[in-house]
Order: sequence, then C-alpha cells, then structure tokens
Amino acid sequence: KTLARTCFMRGNARKARGDVEGAVADFSRAIEVAPNDLEHANPVAWVLVAGPAKLRDPQKALPLAQKAVEAEPDNPAYLNTLGLVYYRLGRHDQAAETLQKAVKANKEGGTAWDFFTLAMAHHKLGRADQAKQYYEKALAWMKEHPQKEKDQADELEMFRGEAEQLLTKK
Repeated sequence: KTLARTCFMRGNARKARGDVEGAVADFSRAIEVAPNDLEHANPVAWVLVAGPAKLRDPQKALPLAQKAVEAEPDNPAYLNTLGLVYYRLGRHDQAAETLQKAVKANKEGGTAWDFFTLAMAHHKLGRADQAKQYYEKALAWMKEHPQKEKDQADELEMFRGEAEQLLTKK
C-alpha cells in the first residue's frame, strides 16, 4: 500500500508539471501493486480518459471507474468519470444515463464536465437539440464558475473544444 501511495503521489507531481505520460505510468504502477485500493481507482481512471488523446485507454479505465462507483454509487465525480469512460468506449446510451445520474447526485445540479460530455453523447445519439442545450449549459456553468486552478481550466477548455468540434462537424 505504501508503494502504491508513493507511485500515486509521484504521478500527481508529474501531472502537475505537465508530464502526463509519466503520471499515467506512475498511476498504472500504483494500480498494479494495489489493485483493490479504491482510493486511487477514480483518479487513475480519470487520467486514462480525460488525459491527452495519445495516452487514453478507456478499456483500462472501465474496471477502475466501475469499482469506484460500486464503492460510492452516489458520488457525482465517480459517476462523471464512468460516464466519460462509457462515452470514450462508444457506449453513448450508457454514457448519457450515467452522466444524468451524476447531475442528479450533485447537490448543485451538475458541472461543465457533466454537460460537455452529455452534449457529446447526445450528439452521437442523433439528438442535436439536446446536445446543443447541454453544450450551452456547460458554457453557462463555466462562466458562473471560473476555475482558479490552471489544470482544471485547461481541462475544461479541452472538453469545450472537443464538444464544439463534434457539434459543429458537417
């Protein structure tokens, strides 16, 4: 467990410095040495689906995200991660359903992370009107909740760009 914690902490330090590839390696090692340690399951799954495209591995993230949600089924952050995993795997119905649960579980009614992924899932399901509504809801959330931490602001901007590109494709 100590080795897993060390790997996880080093992974977080690398991620903060912008070394996402090194962070993924450390996070993977943490899971490898302590596969039943739920403390790291969701953050590692998140990096595997929200990190740079070349490092994404939604197949590897799925059991981690599922484990986290099984442990805390009403945790909106865990539900959001699982919803994004489903989206990355092309399981758009499951993504939309899981992200709706995340929005309902969040006492504030959801975040831009939920809404951008809901917009993309609904777009993939051929529901253009709903996709546009969720996209606009995400933009409004971002305006109301400016991110103070650069990594979160950058991450949201990446999601916004991904959603915008998908929704404006002809």
